[in-house]
Amino acid sequence: MARALYPTLEAIEDAVVAALAADPIVAAYARDVRSFQGTLEQALEERSFLDPAFLVIVNGGEFEPMGHLQHEVQIELGVMVRSTNLRGDKYQRAPSSASEIGTYQMVQDALRVLTLEDLGLDGLSELQPQGWELLQSGAIPNRTLSAQIIGFSTTAELREAAPDDALETVEATYETPDGDGAFSTVAEETIDVTI
Repeated sequence: MARALYPTLEAIEDAVVAALAADPIVAAYARDVRSFQGTLEQALEERSFLDPAFLVIVNGGEFEPMGHLQHEVQIELGVMVRSTNLRGDKYQRAPSSASEIGTYQMVQDALRVLTLEDLGLDGLSELQPQGWELLQSGAIPNRTLSAQIIGFSTTAELREAAPDDALETVEATYETPDGDGAFSTVAEETIDVTI
């Protein structure tokens, strides 16, 4: 039987997507907010995204055992922001009108929504911004794409879920022999052994 660690990496990724999608400012302009399992190059080339888009990518992490059924992991994740515009790359980063959204604004919105958030998941520390990087600014066939990625890190205490038949209490009865060879109960004890 496979053991799962909680919170799962999927739950962390889904919580980041949900936080971005629930923000009213982001929701007003983002046409696509989702997770992406692939490389940055694949995310840049992918044409199924509806720009402006926020793509959440779990980059990896490092595990450190903390004891039986428990691990601490430093998780690195990225939020790629993409914006497409036929007017040129300058307008992708800093549009000329309020009706256009550029990647600079998208970076600021991702930072505003996610910085120092624990996403409501037990065992997850606050998201810490690590910086951002320009991935692309310029023409690709039939369109102009600007893309940047914002890096975040967090620490999670991952615990294995206890099996359904987990031992929760131990009951013990202590008996001593009396002079006639019979036993009499001296004490009964119930001990809670849950962690």
